[in-house]
Parts: sequence; C-alpha cells; structure tokens
Amino acid sequence: PGDHVILCGHRIPHDRGLQGHSDADVGMHAVTDAIYGALAEGDIGRHFPPSDPQWKGADSAIFLKHAVALAASREYRIANMDCTLICEFPKIGPHATAMRTEMARLMRLEPGQVSVKATTTEGMGFVGRREGIMALATLLLAAAASVQLAEVLSAGLGRASRLSRLVPALLLPAIARARELANRIDCANNLSQMYTSAHIYMSAYGKNRYFMPHVGDAFFTCLLGH
Repeated sequence: PGDHVILCGHRIPHDRGLQGHSDADVGMHAVTDAIYGALAEGDIGRHFPPSDPQWKGADSAIFLKHAVALAASREYRIANMDCTLICEFPKIGPHATAMRTEMARLMRLEPGQVSVKATTTEGMGFVGRREGIMALATLLLAAAASVQLAEVLSAGLGRASRLSRLVPALLLPAIARARELANRIDCANNLSQMYTSAHIYMSAYGKNRYFMPHVGDAFFTCLLGH
C-alpha cells in the first residue's frame, strides 16, 4: 500500500510505500547510523527505540539532526557524506539533486560535501524483485579544531600564492590564529610545519587524537508494502 516513498528527505510518488516504524526513509537512516557508528554511539534504535510509540511514523530528520548535534557536541564536523540507494524503482536520478540539497540543509553542509547516487542489483535478490530498497552510507567526521586550523592555513596560503611569493606579514594573522589553536590542542612544537601545505599538515598531525578523523558507514534495508 501507499502512493509514495521518502528517500533522503525527498518525497517521490510511487505505487508502494516503504514499511518501517518511522517514515522508513532508508537513505536518511543509513546516514544517521553512519554518524552514530563513527562516534561509537550504536544506532538509531539505541537513541530512538522502536518500542517507544512516540516514534511511530516520525520524520527521520529528527534522528539525523540528533546525530549531527551529537557529533558537534563532541567537537566533530562532518567533512563529507556519500549515500548510495539500491533499488530498481523508483528511479533516483531525477530526484538526486533535491535529495542532496535537503540532506545538506539538515546536516549543515554545502551541497558539494554531499553525494546521493543510486544503483540496482540487475534484477537479483529481493531488491531485483522490487520487494524493498537498500541504502549504503559512508561519511567522514573530522575534529572541529583540525578543520578550523586547515581553514586558517588555507586562507593564509591562498592570499600569499596570489602574490606569487610568500609574504610573511600577510601570513601573520593566519599564523597567530594557528598558534592559538595549536596551543589549545597541545601541538605547538610542530607549528613550523603547519603552513607548509594542507596535505603535509594533515599528515603531520594525523596521529594526534584531536586530528584523528573518524569514518562511519552503515547499511539499511526497508521492504516495500504489498
């Protein structure tokens, strides 16, 4: 039964709806679980038990916003996200841009940090028989301090490169800000390497727990109604 499915926050007309305790947005659920997984915080069921009737038919955006806020409270920022929807129908291509826009809005990201794509199983399995839809999600959580520092360094390097030479005075504000952040995270001894390049910077500090990125991934399945 049903006349639509909701995927990555976007409503798509369809002759069968997805079955689930909430709105069964399989894409958003996979992304949410990926965030929880990267934080070692279990899954949606831990935070929003299906045994609790208040979550019956709930908007999955509630769960995603909670996961994003939890990451922020741990001083992590989402660097990028990729979600793959696996289904024969409905066709995702015409709706992918709208899905990316909505997911970016909910996660407070730029659209360029969000990917939503689709594939099929070439007629194999329950997805091939059009009995359900699967979703895979992968994302990267980066420590907020490391992201701020990279932004500061990039800003300084960008301005200097446009002048075709390194102007120390031009980098002073960026270096001062970098020193402030470095002191906060107890790695000022490596400051001389911070403005060499963003690539080298990330390598140099990769072992520091404040800079350690966390990768989350999740797999989610929902069956279609009969």
